[in-house]
Amino acid sequence: MGFIISIVGNSVGLYVASVIVPGFEISGDISWYYFLIAGIVFTIIFSIILPIVKAITFPIIILTLGLFSFVLNLVAFYALDYILEPVQFTTFLSIVLTSLVISSINMISNTFLR
Repeated sequence: MGFIISIVGNSVGLYVASVIVPGFEISGDISWYYFLIAGIVFTIIFSIILPIVKAITFPIIILTLGLFSFVLNLVAFYALDYILEPVQFTTFLSIVLTSLVISSINMISNTFLR
């Protein structure tokens, strides 16, 4: 059940980010469908792949006092852009702002749902 809530939360977060952040958009004929697909892929990247990468790069994360985790999150967003064609980031700043918006929305949703 938590995985489904995470998918819905990430899909809503991607929608909000596409409205707020200039330079980030998810294009397509049926936009809600692409937001759902992007939410699923995003959840898989952040729930399965990113923890493995963080475990491997744990010494670097410790040496940088956690700042390398932010770099890994940006790489995960770039991977989302690379995997899904409808997801488009035009600038590096749009990736950073999208990361901040979705992290904020996930933090708020996790606070209210748990």
